[in-house]
Amino acid sequence: MCDQCGYAASRKYHLTIHVNAVHKRRKDYKCELCNLSVAHLESLKQHMRKVHIQDRRFACGQCDRVFGTKATLKQHIEYVHSECKLFCEMCGRDRLFVSEEQLETHLRNYHNVIAKIVPKNKR
Repeated sequence: MCDQCGYAASRKYHLTIHVNAVHKRRKDYKCELCNLSVAHLESLKQHMRKVHIQDRRFACGQCDRVFGTKATLKQHIEYVHSECKLFCEMCGRDRLFVSEEQLETHLRNYHNVIAKIVPKNKR
């Protein structure tokens, strides 16, 4: 357990990573292509996949956008090309959500509002 914040790690190695990244603010992993420094090896791997790997690109079939990961492409399709676009009335129309569940989570986490969103076709 971290003596500075109480973070509980399942392994000593994970606790060491936590202390170095969060409390010592160490960034031991550096991208050789753009000099970005990150605290975790997994963060560097994710950066490389998203930013620098050109031969594993994921193209959107509905527009000309191309993404570094399949997950990023899926997120793009949900937010840009999805039929279901809900918005938070408290934040305004610039904050869109793909599902009722996402909007409910947003309302709970950002506005402390517990709500059950009922789709228009089920009212």
